[in-house]
Amino acid sequence: MMPLRWVSAVAATLALVAVSVRASTVAARPPVPAPCSASALTAHLTNIAPGGVVAFGCEGSWAYAWLVVGSGAQRVGVTELLRFADATWRAVPRVGPCRPGALPAVVYQRACFSN
Repeated sequence: MMPLRWVSAVAATLALVAVSVRASTVAARPPVPAPCSASALTAHLTNIAPGGVVAFGCEGSWAYAWLVVGSGAQRVGVTELLRFADATWRAVPRVGPCRPGALPAVVYQRACFSN
């Protein structure tokens, strides 16, 4: 009777190990890559003038965009700092991230030292 319990315990342990290994391999998927295009960066921004993307750049999950917004006398140039999260780019305030070492170098220079 004792060997049957031992075999059952080993079988149950092996089954649990197999299930946990399978669960961890399913959950370990690579993140969605951040698309770096003018349309991807500005999809959630409003009031952008037609042809209003002057320049943009991305590095990792950070990006900057130099934009022209508004129309007529209200037309102005703005700089946006963006972060990729939840499969979309979102504008973020520059106050927190704009410090040395917090952003990739190119994004830091172009997003934090313009208007």
